Amino acid sequence: MSEIRKKGLLSAFWIYIGFAIGALNTFLFARHGFFKAQDYGLATGLIQIGLLISSFSAFGCYGLVYKFYPYYKRRLPQEKNDLLSLTLIIATIGFIAVALVGILAQPIIIKKFGGNSPELVHYFYYSYFLAIGFLLYNIFEFQGWNLKLQLFTNILREVIVRAFVLILILLKLLTVISFTQFLLLYSFQYLFIAGIILFYFIRNRKINLTISVSFVTIKFKKIILRYLAYGFTGTIVNTLRTVMDVLVLSSFSGLVTAGVYTLASFVATVLQAPYRSLVSITIPILSNAWKEKNYREINRIYKRSSINLLLFSLVIFGFIWINFEPFVYILHLNKEFLAGKNVLLILSIANIIEMGTGVNGQIIGTSTLWRFEFYTNIILGVIITSCSYIFTKYFFGINGPAIALLCGIIIFNCIRVFFLYKKYRFFPFTNKTLLAITVLPFIIMLGKGCAQYLPFYTGLLLGNLMLATLFTWTILKLNLSPDVKPIVYNLSKKLKQFFKYW
Repeated sequence: MSEIRKKGLLSAFWIYIGFAIGALNTFLFARHGFFKAQDYGLATGLIQIGLLISSFSAFGCYGLVYKFYPYYKRRLPQEKNDLLSLTLIIATIGFIAVALVGILAQPIIIKKFGGNSPELVHYFYYSYFLAIGFLLYNIFEFQGWNLKLQLFTNILREVIVRAFVLILILLKLLTVISFTQFLLLYSFQYLFIAGIILFYFIRNRKINLTISVSFVTIKFKKIILRYLAYGFTGTIVNTLRTVMDVLVLSSFSGLVTAGVYTLASFVATVLQAPYRSLVSITIPILSNAWKEKNYREINRIYKRSSINLLLFSLVIFGFIWINFEPFVYILHLNKEFLAGKNVLLILSIANIIEMGTGVNGQIIGTSTLWRFEFYTNIILGVIITSCSYIFTKYFFGINGPAIALLCGIIIFNCIRVFFLYKKYRFFPFTNKTLLAITVLPFIIMLGKGCAQYLPFYTGLLLGNLMLATLFTWTILKLNLSPDVKPIVYNLSKKLKQFFKYW
């Protein structure tokens, strides 16, 4: 677990650097007088459409890169390993097919979005550049994970791509480029980092492309085709649940509402930073543990990931919940974004539940029973896509997609937790989990009350200090996680050395 902790902390550090740059980008987008609220919604809408196109184009090939890599590596020398070539060929064929379908479907797109979001229709084809960028980078990223380059790929996805967008925003604000030019360059952001990782692979001889079909591909042909079929459906459903919210809001309520929702969603995703770093680190470790039938190690990772991610998400949510409204006023953001407060709360609760159940999806996905993960993803996707449409159109408006996601996440994780317990007796929760969900929300309410009822700046300062103090004391005093004390000890040791040096 120490290996996961060290790599996870380093990866999370860079992810939060990326979030900081992303927060600056969001601020510049949301700042009154810089961009319009619909501009933010338009940029986000193009991203979501690009994600959807890339998911269809992939034909389920993403999983091939990491699922079959150990088999190819063990049986073939590097120069004859055709797994990456096979994946890229499938993705290329898929992208061409989907691009043609998109051209034929233009009348439907105009009908669905032309009324409330005409700008999205006008710039629709920019999303194809985003799609090919997503497609290539995802394939190269999984290959990077196989080569133990998780930190490098995380820096590219979380930091470099956001720095690229920041430069574009600054060029637009300085009137060096027009908004149309900004959107065109914006659509190349993932092609940019895909080019960087490809250059790294070529320069360091980490990649081999061959047009020869290996005996391994021939041997596993039927298994690969079956896996592609499952992976295609699973990827589509997962992407639909990710992009459905913005697309539904853009269709029914327009780009301003989509922009408000997107800002709240971005803030809520801050909770996910350690989860995103942990996924890339634990997948190879879990795959190896399954191979060696080390069930004790898998269960230990399951429990540790659950309590650590739960604590982290609750702590970060506390600070976000206290500071969201005040910072809209302090930073002079467009006041329309205050309408996303309830969205932020609902999405944060969904993220806390998702993280609190640990890496259950990765445990199932790396096992021989990965088909169960596929079926649960189908259930989640159906719930979220159908409920997003119904809740938004008929009941809850802007809160509809968030409520749909929360319902889906609760059902989804209950099914997975029950499955792992029934099948392997793996269970993520302990008495520490009960203590955490009892005590930490109470601390958040105290901090929120302090910030809300005292004078503005005084309440904000005291509320944040109260949270920081009580969170730290509670987690250490109750020993809620065995990984916290080593982190605090190492951090204090380094700080002492730093101050001693000076």
